[in-house]
Amino acid sequence: MRLIIATGIYPPDIGGPATYSKKIAEEFSKRGLDVKVLTYADSIFSNRDIFARGKIPPTPPLEKGGDLKVIQVPRSHNIFARYFLYTRKLCKLAKTADLIYAQGTVSEGLPAYLASKLTGKGYVLKIVGDPSWERMGGAIVPVSRYEKQGCGTVYASGRKQIGCHSPNPPVVGFGTMTPSKRFLDLDEFQGIKNLPVKTKMLRWVERLVAKNAKKIITPSEYLRKIVMGWGVEEEKIKVIYNAVDTVESADSMLNTPLAPLKGGDKEDIILSAGRLVPWKGFDLLIDIMPELLKVNANFKLVIVGDGPENERLLNRRDEALPRLYSEDKIILTGKLEHEELLDLMRTAKMFILNSGYEGLSHAVIEAMQIGIPCAISNKGGNPELVENNRTGLLFEYNNRREIVDAIIKLWQDESLRERVVSGGYEKIKGFSFERMVGETMEILEIKKLRN
Repeated sequence: MRLIIATGIYPPDIGGPATYSKKIAEEFSKRGLDVKVLTYADSIFSNRDIFARGKIPPTPPLEKGGDLKVIQVPRSHNIFARYFLYTRKLCKLAKTADLIYAQGTVSEGLPAYLASKLTGKGYVLKIVGDPSWERMGGAIVPVSRYEKQGCGTVYASGRKQIGCHSPNPPVVGFGTMTPSKRFLDLDEFQGIKNLPVKTKMLRWVERLVAKNAKKIITPSEYLRKIVMGWGVEEEKIKVIYNAVDTVESADSMLNTPLAPLKGGDKEDIILSAGRLVPWKGFDLLIDIMPELLKVNANFKLVIVGDGPENERLLNRRDEALPRLYSEDKIILTGKLEHEELLDLMRTAKMFILNSGYEGLSHAVIEAMQIGIPCAISNKGGNPELVENNRTGLLFEYNNRREIVDAIIKLWQDESLRERVVSGGYEKIKGFSFERMVGETMEILEIKKLRN
């Protein structure tokens, strides 16, 4: 079988989709498929290079291994040039392929849709989020506009937020939450029609691409229901949970899931990781540190990640809590390599994820496998990973009191830590790589592969 994996990111890019694309491509290649990966990538080519004399220079493969070939389309071009080049390259590859496996609905999915129409080759789509919602940074809306529609007001993290059930509230702003603005989560966003033009266009594209896919893979039941709400037939959608490789400690001494809790010499590190975007809730984790340090002066908050909120959070470090930062009680590491993050997990007391949206978190799965207790928000696919008080702790997104209580419980209660770590370790046994590969092969209708 000849398969094209169309992705937006691929190593050395960092992120769950990049890691997934590489591992699934390598595995399929090992099993006898002719696999080609098409990805956007950083490149030395400029727009002038691309269009000079009407010729497109060849884009060399990033790596080869067996029958696996990775081809790049430079990110340095403007969006129209990028999409044109990606679509043109995908059409050329599709002519000799049996199937396209697209890793998203827009930057990969739209070219896959166009290539399918032009070449007659079908595509399977993996959906891990809603790009139209993500483009808005998690929709930020004026509280006053909602209050005029009779929306109730609640409070979290010292910020005025609202619970609104209006069928069509206005979405008119972007950026960071303030006392006059609030976060609109993915569930609420699905029913909103009064959107900016660009967001409407993205929504139209993602739903067009999803409806025309042969089959769709989502990493959680939560996302399956979201996609069904786009008008996609239920029988086309299959949930395949993400998987992580077996994680071993650097010194090969991680013999049991409880081993990290037995050392006694670990710092009380509260670890969180993710892209620095408004809906990840890092602000609140910073806000609660003074309260937590009154309970335990040895707490240290470590936030791993990069993104559009990076500069603002760095400024916050310098302006809002200078004393805490000068004592290294709150550390923003920036982007780390995957192995560096895993090593940091091994030193942490707990992993906290205060996210307003998650499809299914790779980081939480890895934390469970390494053997550190997790406390995460009850949004998105998170409850499919964590059963409260059995495999971890769940709290309401951005609920200051619940997050503080969860952190203190995990720090003080050794029996609770052992219970949730043991339960989490058992839970992720169902997230094996072999299981994920087998189920994906079934959806892609791959029947004959050599071992």
